[in-house]
Amino acid sequence: MRTTIRLDDQLAVTFRKAAKKLGLSLSSFISESGKGYLSQIAHPKFKSFSSFKVVSSFEGI
Repeated sequence: MRTTIRLDDQLAVTFRKAAKKLGLSLSSFISESGKGYLSQIAHPKFKSFSSFKVVSSFEGI
């Protein structure tokens, strides 16, 4: 599918540099980045938990 996106100039430069470093076209880089992002939010490796304090009435704990 072809589409047009508007990027901040500095972000576009950063994307182009990253794509070149990986040997990808800008289009492929953006596509793969999007897939990776969507995979992470769909299947997060770690779920965040609220911190809590454990209080014990047992001696030595």
